[in-house]
Amino acid sequence: MKGLKEVERERLGLILIALGVAVWPVAAVLNITTRTALALHLSLIIPGVYLRGSRVFGFLRRK
Repeated sequence: MKGLKEVERERLGLILIALGVAVWPVAAVLNITTRTALALHLSLIIPGVYLRGSRVFGFLRRK
């Protein structure tokens, strides 16, 4: 069974990933440049994946 902190981390990670995906339609509506949208997208997706517990980040953490 998962602890409460682990569940909260996963939930926050999922929220960050969803916000990172939502950057693209918002950027299209507001005419934000692709470079800026990509920076916002990655600044939300990468921490979200880290908090969710990716196998890639797990592999890097072990080393």
